[in-house]
Amino acid sequence: MSLTSSDRKTLVDMMVKSIPPISWSLTSKTVSHDDAKKIAEGIEKTAWESASSSSGERSELLRAYTSSASKLLLADMKTRTDEVADVDQGFAHSAAFWEAEKATLIMELENGELSSGSAGIRVRTKQVLSWLSKVSREEGGTESSELKRLTPAELKRIIEMDCFRTFMDDGNRAIMRGVLEKATIPTNGEYHQAMARVYAFIMLVVDENNALELLSTMYRSPKYRLSNYWRNQAVGIAEDAHLLEDLLRSKNTALSEKLAELGCTVGSWAPKILAALGVGIVPFSALFQFFENFVIEGANFLLKFSLAMFEVLEPELNDCENVASALCLLRFNASPLDLEGKDAVEWSTKICSSVLAAAARIELPPQEELEKKREAIRNSVLKESIARASGQCEEDEDDGIHDCGICTEGLADLYCNDCGMHICEECHEEPPEGSDHITEHSTKAIMSDEEEEEDN
Repeated sequence: MSLTSSDRKTLVDMMVKSIPPISWSLTSKTVSHDDAKKIAEGIEKTAWESASSSSGERSELLRAYTSSASKLLLADMKTRTDEVADVDQGFAHSAAFWEAEKATLIMELENGELSSGSAGIRVRTKQVLSWLSKVSREEGGTESSELKRLTPAELKRIIEMDCFRTFMDDGNRAIMRGVLEKATIPTNGEYHQAMARVYAFIMLVVDENNALELLSTMYRSPKYRLSNYWRNQAVGIAEDAHLLEDLLRSKNTALSEKLAELGCTVGSWAPKILAALGVGIVPFSALFQFFENFVIEGANFLLKFSLAMFEVLEPELNDCENVASALCLLRFNASPLDLEGKDAVEWSTKICSSVLAAAARIELPPQEELEKKREAIRNSVLKESIARASGQCEEDEDDGIHDCGICTEGLADLYCNDCGMHICEECHEEPPEGSDHITEHSTKAIMSDEEEEEDN
């Protein structure tokens, strides 16, 4: 006689109760009742389908199946653990992390890429670990110019605020705080808010030691220019923002003029790519490939990706009537196209995939020419800003470090020409209730001091 539905439920319950709670070394967390039940149901299904017994043997059969299922469940977990024994785990491998952080900003573009099952996470984890053997270990990339640096107290305060904004769980914030403190030891007081976002992304799949090794190695290499981008004085970002404007003007004069007419400067969106390395704007489905290309090609990939983005989005950008719409599109936000929900996600994913493909076809000027352009920008457009940032202008007591004038909790990334104050990117993109600032306001990267004066 086959087991009844009631017997089937009893069997599942017996299997779950016979092994509580199971410590699973894969996540170093206790397996939840629901997780154990799912595995038990899978094991039980096979036994249920082949079961045939008389009524009198049912009880003995149930006990036998329960004992067998317990052993199979433990064996199944051991197999899963063995499969990833060589993989160091990040936040996303823990069910507890998803419960605590599913609503955080960094997870908004995850879209099931990591939560689709342990197999998907393992693939991404191994991909990130493979970058340790691909990353350039050439040293000499640390910027040597004596720009003003954050004091230990300032650095501690800013890191604390960034950890608070990156994660919601105090335990995860504490881990991030420790990582960022270690990451800034070799930078001698240099720090940029984007570091928190990039480290958080990498640590979703690998542990803090591997994240530190990967990103610290990249910081020291001139190939990636992170020592130029990850500075409290945004000279490197402003430098390459102007370089991108020059390259775009050469490649597509009409589009360059259209963006200038809208007031959409590269400095308004470039930090999202140059410093944050796409974290926060590129969907996870494309972000891992974005990083892979960056690891292999270095900072030149960021230039190629940016130029490819203009190429792919040119029709939509030409239709923009204001700077807010253009900035949304350049952050892969589909709101100007009246797309929402699943449609918006699909559009963003498709566009980013197209940009990655187009970037592979972009040809940049020779490296020597790029460096000459950078030098020219430093000696002309940014000359006054660099002097101020290094304390060479006696009449200017501004140290270049600003708190956000709206939330007063973050380090400012932009200067709002309309409000006449420095603001962080979060408050610009999602102005708090009661604030006079709106996303449509004209903004500049904070290092472009001379540009701020021209616009005011």
